Order: sequence, then structure tokens, then C-alpha cells
Amino acid sequence: MDIQFVTFLFFFLRPREAIMITCYTLSIVLEGLLTTIVGLMSFWIVQDFPDTAKFLTETERTFIIRRLQDDDQFSAAGEEFRLKYILASLKDLKTYVGSKIYLLLLIFGAEAC
Repeated sequence: MDIQFVTFLFFFLRPREAIMITCYTLSIVLEGLLTTIVGLMSFWIVQDFPDTAKFLTETERTFIIRRLQDDDQFSAAGEEFRLKYILASLKDLKTYVGSKIYLLLLIFGAEAC
């Protein structure tokens, strides 16, 4: 969040002495709440595939699907959720190696700065 926005929020949402909450804690809670709300809204806002998007005209839909098919994209025909894809990714060693490298970079990379 931008520092001016957080300062603006604190001007109106100052913690009272009865509530022993620091400004830093309040900013973390507000940012987490905003992230949760936007994440929940994305289930209804984000479109799955061009063939189910309500905001596209038929001409645009046809153009996009043909373009995806020319690029050999599997999503051109639409995809369905299958548990076997999730299980295959969980069995893949590259998933765990990649996540460990990412976590190590987060932990030890911050100390190098």
C-alpha cells in the first residue's frame, strides 16, 4: 500500500488508548482485510474461458478462440477441473525443489540486502 494511503487511513482510524493496537498492526490488519475482500471478489469477476465470457461479442469470441487454437493453447476448447492434474503436480519433484529454492531466497536473500 502507498504510504500516503496508510497515513490517510490512520488520520481517520486512529487507535484509541483503550484498544492497545499499534499503527503497524492496524496497517497489517487493514491490508490483509483488503486482500481477502479482493481475493473473494475475484471468483465472480475473473472470466474462465472466452467461450463463457459475457462481455465478449460473438465476433470477438470467435477471433480469440481461433487465435488460441493457432497458438496450440489447450484452453481454446475450454478446460475442466480434474483432480489428476493436481495429484500429478503434487507428485512432481520439481514442485518441491522450486518451492524450497523460493523460500530459501526469501529467507536468506533478505539478509544479503
